[in-house]
Amino acid sequence: MRNKLLLFYTLLLVLCFGGYAAYTQHALKNAQTFYLQMAPLDPLALLSGEYMQINYAFEQDVFGINAPVKQVTLYMDERGVAGRAKTDKPLVIPVHQVTARLPHQFYF
Repeated sequence: MRNKLLLFYTLLLVLCFGGYAAYTQHALKNAQTFYLQMAPLDPLALLSGEYMQINYAFEQDVFGINAPVKQVTLYMDERGVAGRAKTDKPLVIPVHQVTARLPHQFYF
């Protein structure tokens, strides 16, 4: 009985990890690729070494206002660069994903 229970939990764990891996691969395969225009700030820090602090061009327009924003609407141009200039390809991103997933500092 104990061996069957151990086998069941092992199989359940393998299926959970396998399902998550398959879901991740499917999401990466079907994801839309776009580029963001960057605005570098400071290439060197005196105490911490060399780093690059990055601001993105759309953040100055979106996060500089006082009203709470729920989503950011960017538009893709023919090169795949997302920006605020309106085109026929809108790209809607929730704000919590923008602030949580965009890196703003690179150390090298």
